[in-house]
Amino acid sequence: MNRGYFQDRPAIAEDTRLARHAVRKRCFASLLVITLVASVTYGILNLAGPSTVWMTSIGGLVILAAFAGVTRGLWAPVYLSPVAIFAGSLMTMGILGAHFYDSVRHARGAASLNPVLSLDQTLATHELFLIASMSTMIGALAARMIFPGSSCLVPPSSGTTRILKTVDRLSTPVAVMALVFSIGDLSSLIYRDVYIASHIASATTLRVFATPVSLAGAVLTGYLLATRRGFARVGAGLLAGLYAAVFLGQGTRVLALLPILLVCGYSIGRPTRYTAAGVGAALIPSLYLLNLPLFLRQLPSHGIIPYLRALPEFVAQGGSWEASAMNILVSFGLTGATAFHVIPIPRAYLGISINPLPGNMAGWHEIASQMRLNYYTPFTSLGELANHGLVYVILYCVAAGGLLSYVDRVVKLNDVQGRRILAVPLVGVAALYTLFFLQYGLRMSSRVALYVFIVALVLERWTRHSTADAGAKRPSFGMRPTQCSVNSGVGPKR
Repeated sequence: MNRGYFQDRPAIAEDTRLARHAVRKRCFASLLVITLVASVTYGILNLAGPSTVWMTSIGGLVILAAFAGVTRGLWAPVYLSPVAIFAGSLMTMGILGAHFYDSVRHARGAASLNPVLSLDQTLATHELFLIASMSTMIGALAARMIFPGSSCLVPPSSGTTRILKTVDRLSTPVAVMALVFSIGDLSSLIYRDVYIASHIASATTLRVFATPVSLAGAVLTGYLLATRRGFARVGAGLLAGLYAAVFLGQGTRVLALLPILLVCGYSIGRPTRYTAAGVGAALIPSLYLLNLPLFLRQLPSHGIIPYLRALPEFVAQGGSWEASAMNILVSFGLTGATAFHVIPIPRAYLGISINPLPGNMAGWHEIASQMRLNYYTPFTSLGELANHGLVYVILYCVAAGGLLSYVDRVVKLNDVQGRRILAVPLVGVAALYTLFFLQYGLRMSSRVALYVFIVALVLERWTRHSTADAGAKRPSFGMRPTQCSVNSGVGPKR
């Protein structure tokens, strides 16, 4: 290890202490501002008359804008920030669902269960999403204030170069192994008589990891398409086709994520100023593909072969953008139904749902069939928490905000030091957690949250150790002490 690193450690420690103090002061001020804005906004709206959907939406937008303004720089860039993705998705789902869910509920080709919500239930569900989003913001700020982080911003060193070379070298075998692992039973993937035989709880513990592993493999495949040349790029294209075939044979909505995953991976390998536009363009085929799993579910036989035969019929029918909107906004209706239509869920089930142990050890297999609205539709995580009581929504979302604050810090550290190839997959897992929280039960989303934490912890320890091993020096590019930490939000502009 470089001797200069040890010689500079006292100065680095002092700069870091000052930076952490600056972060704490800013987080505390942000909490005060957001609390004041929320109190004033809803005070004015309450004086204007009885609470309505429009009033609640305006209040939510004001609070979201205040949070984005006062915390700017504390988090990673908005398209990479797990805190912004989770809190913003909850707020957006609440607002869009409150205004448009009822109008698209009967869209042709939409979800199999479209619950009817009364006006009061619609307003209550809207407020539920808003409270969950605000609780996440508060939890994230509180966690950053208590644990501001101590990673000093250092110029990219040989440690970064070594990490990037290692990741690049391993990307091809890891992408291939992830594909093999996601296949599972090959004969069932090619042809089977049922849609998803193990969709309730009978999958093995190891198979639970298949979805996040396959998503990471798809991102790596996009990276290979950007960085390889000649026959290697042709091989990466074939690998992307195999991922598409596997996702199609599984018949789930993961297929709709494939265009976004490939574009994100490509952007990691060849970043440009048009990265955000490319991801936005990938949303168009993803939205179109949202209808495909629901179409495939109705077929008499399932698997890659039956699904390929049925694709021309799906294309001939044409995708309905109204149905695509419903496949997104259905989370709003399912949350309201779980919270207000389902009889009270036994309190003991909450502990089982958040228990990280395998299903047979936690007792999940005994209650799994009861935690669904129908055979194909599980409870949503937010609706399940609200069914237990509003206090559980607040406590869980505050804890989720704290977790995502830590993940955000790891993402920002790697992004600032030129290791976006490591930051983006972590953001992808955090985005998967957001999706599962919106559309699946608490059991599944809580396990994904555990995976997010494990990945972030391993990534932080590995990158910090590698950078320190390479002899990271004290910053020498004219930074003031309070600019030393990547967490202060006031570092050098790039």
